[in-house]
Amino acid sequence: RRGMRMRPGGMWRLAAAVLALAGASGDGDVPTAALSLNMGNFDTTLANRNTSMLVMLHVDWCGVCRHTLPKFRAAAEDALKHGVQMAEIDVTNDKTLTKRYEIKGFPGLRFFEGKETLEPRDYRNGRSEKDFVAFAQRMARPPITHAEVPFDVARILVEEPLATFILWHPQKKGPIYEAFETAAKEFRDKHSAVWVEDKGLLPEAVASNIPEGATSAIMVVAPGNTQYSKSKDPVVAVYSGDMENATRVTKWASDNRYPGLWNITDARFHDFSSSTRASAILVVDPKSPEKPWKGPTKKAMKNMSKFFQFGVLNGTDWKDALADFQIYPEEYPRLLVLAPKFDGYYAEKDTVTVGDMTNSLQRIVDGQIHMQTRSFSNKLYVGYRYARDFTFITVDFMQESVLNAILVATSLGVLLFTIFKCCGFCYDIMMMDDTYYDQDYAQPPAAAKKKD
Repeated sequence: RRGMRMRPGGMWRLAAAVLALAGASGDGDVPTAALSLNMGNFDTTLANRNTSMLVMLHVDWCGVCRHTLPKFRAAAEDALKHGVQMAEIDVTNDKTLTKRYEIKGFPGLRFFEGKETLEPRDYRNGRSEKDFVAFAQRMARPPITHAEVPFDVARILVEEPLATFILWHPQKKGPIYEAFETAAKEFRDKHSAVWVEDKGLLPEAVASNIPEGATSAIMVVAPGNTQYSKSKDPVVAVYSGDMENATRVTKWASDNRYPGLWNITDARFHDFSSSTRASAILVVDPKSPEKPWKGPTKKAMKNMSKFFQFGVLNGTDWKDALADFQIYPEEYPRLLVLAPKFDGYYAEKDTVTVGDMTNSLQRIVDGQIHMQTRSFSNKLYVGYRYARDFTFITVDFMQESVLNAILVATSLGVLLFTIFKCCGFCYDIMMMDDTYYDQDYAQPPAAAKKKD
């Protein structure tokens, strides 16, 4: 991300997984429907395409790129069946595209929708073969699905892993429909959007949330299985602003994609934490019979939902990652508040508390609690990733031939010898005493003149 997302198990578990995959095929000669582009034909290919295109920009020193690329290539044939051409380009020696598309980390993935657009959207989904194909399927569908029978709505709510946007409106035209369509297009890579003409097509649990007397409604509906309570009924948020204002509708949709109290699984963490709304996350021990956080959470959701989205995280599964935030199992339940788009966090034990959650969140809104940043830990992790990738490249280089192995070993020996010599010289300097000044060249100018 866009940077690497946090996963339970900590850095060393991630390193172990990467090492385990190091021997997997990277570039290989496996046939693929993915186009392999270069700087000479990239712009021409993009301009002359006859379908949507998902482009992966990668560099040869990136270990994550090497493990993602085979999955990307493997998904290309199925993705093409859904109207998405996949293409990859090595940008190791030319940063033109990196700057053009503002690539902050590798691999960089950009989606060019349709046959003509040259302004891409960020790829924000998973990076497995299944994820790439699912993305192509989703982007091949119209932005809005017209539900003609009640089953259509029920099916989409069950199949959609995140929340679904629903418009109840009598006409497939006009400013209300167009405003909803704008929001649907913005989030079509993550969320389904449904239009119903007849309010009677909506499940009762959804329709009952529409204000009495309303003739149209825009809603976001989260299935019960997304909630920590595992409720059978969905959670519904209803838009109360100007339904003809596309900008406001889209902003509301962005801020309200996670209504209710979400069960934050590993698959949902990245989406939840990168939201444009701040996140109040309860870190709990699911096996604990006591739930002292339920009352304060209910109160906070009632009073602070305008500013925060709420979720519950299994602290047992995430204990290693949570240690980076100074949150430890013996302290559960704890409150972790993430700034919008995870630009920072609030986790001070004495000021961000579960028992006084509403007041803690209000103080954050008022700017009375200092936001902590991830900059230091990010730098450590980036350093670790560079070291890891350098190690992979070095090992690959050594395995190519005996001469390469000898060259690396010799270079390493020279480097270590130089380091030891420098350390010895520094030690001698630190142990230097006054006897050194007996030498004429080392005496102060006045002393040397007097001696002469």
